[in-house]
Amino acid sequence: MEYQLFHTFVIKPFVMNAKIRSTVYFLSALLFFSVNTYGQTALELRFQGLMTDANGMRISEDPFEMTVKLMNAAPGQTELWKLSSQVQTDEAGWIAFTIPDIAPYILNNGSTGEAVVITLEFFPIDKTRWLARGDDFMVSYTLTPSIKGNSIDLKMTRMEGSELTDHFADHLSVFKDEYPFAYITGGFLLSDALPVSETTMLDLREWIAPSQEEGQTATRGVRKGFPQGGATRK
Repeated sequence: MEYQLFHTFVIKPFVMNAKIRSTVYFLSALLFFSVNTYGQTALELRFQGLMTDANGMRISEDPFEMTVKLMNAAPGQTELWKLSSQVQTDEAGWIAFTIPDIAPYILNNGSTGEAVVITLEFFPIDKTRWLARGDDFMVSYTLTPSIKGNSIDLKMTRMEGSELTDHFADHLSVFKDEYPFAYITGGFLLSDALPVSETTMLDLREWIAPSQEEGQTATRGVRKGFPQGGATRK
């Protein structure tokens, strides 16, 4: 059976300006793609993460070790893909990674949806300032596809079960973690229109970054090896 992956061939830019920011939290819809044959199209997943310390200050140009794993969500969590390297936040505190083609992992022979777990593991190195030795930690997100008719509905949750805010546009599906998760506030973008433009990625960063107008303070950090994250209203 063939599944539609995008419902239009006209690509529109993902623009998360202030007006859209104020309404996007209420948007939720099915993700429809329109490719004739599923296996012929790569579905790229990109991650953008803003690193902040326990006081909410951006962690700028600080190196550390990061391992990203994509695993089957079934018992045993078979490893499907892995990236491990030394990375450094940029001047504004951002990190990023890409899974070039996640499509083969979320459909099982084109017949059933397969949930996958994306884990991010953080390890300090000698030059790391924001994370002490022995305080390495892991955060994880689950991407769950559901087959509905000839379409795919995607949902993303983080490890304790809270659902990420979603926004859908032509050829794009984006997910945002509302509050810091340990030291990171992140978001994911999936697209089959490659390469994804730099403007689109900058718009994603703008959407992810905490807004001064939201009137919220958030807890962040790691306690006894477990990432902490949440928010309290002022």
